[in-house]
Amino acid sequence: MPLSSQQIITRFNRAASTYDEVSSLQREMADALLRRFESSSLKSTVRIADLGCGTGYLLGQLIERGFDDLHGFDIAREMLTMAGSTTQIESDRLIEADLQALPVPDDQFDIVFSNASIQWCNTASAANEIRRVLCPGGRGFISTFGPQTLQQWRSVFESHGHTSVHQFDSCSQLTKTFEAADLSLNQIDAKLVSQTFDNIKDMFDSIRKLGASNAAATRKPISKSVFQSIQNEFAQRLAKDGVLTLTYEAFSFEVS
Repeated sequence: MPLSSQQIITRFNRAASTYDEVSSLQREMADALLRRFESSSLKSTVRIADLGCGTGYLLGQLIERGFDDLHGFDIAREMLTMAGSTTQIESDRLIEADLQALPVPDDQFDIVFSNASIQWCNTASAANEIRRVLCPGGRGFISTFGPQTLQQWRSVFESHGHTSVHQFDSCSQLTKTFEAADLSLNQIDAKLVSQTFDNIKDMFDSIRKLGASNAAATRKPISKSVFQSIQNEFAQRLAKDGVLTLTYEAFSFEVS
């Protein structure tokens, strides 16, 4: 599915100030990657990149653990501004870049993190770039979302003629893609997480404030009348069940 880089940049720049309000799941996914990383007993002198660093949560956690050779990359300038203010990392180590085309030489990092980011890329391009910038013997700690993510959202929007949910790779697709990039992928850990809302506004805000709207280049605008029909269907579900539920399928894995 071709993605619009400009849409991604615009939405995440706009969401930089609200992202931390609604990103509890993304923080949980980062924590899971850190637990994998900590079991490796690596020295604090390793050179680390965070690809798609967002507002800097994972970088901040690494600083607390004594790591200081850190570099953050993000396609959205406003996200990097937030990361700088929360972590105090020098601005020349927070780099505005597409993680599919990083402005660094080959074999640059001992460790690469990418938390909830590669779904905004062509996965093969992201895998090849991770392979390129990892030093020989380096390791990558990666999380993303699986195809069961936002299944409720998908069913409602598709019933009204719109594919307004991002497409996510399956475990088998991810495995094939990273192996094709000459990376060995350990078993993917998968977890289903449900978030519930007691009103429609909060549910829509949980997506909007993340900047996580569909960024497909072929996405068509939704008319006001169709959008109202979609909201009406969610209202009916809320009246029936008492809550609105969104399911996320969180994947995490290690590559080397």
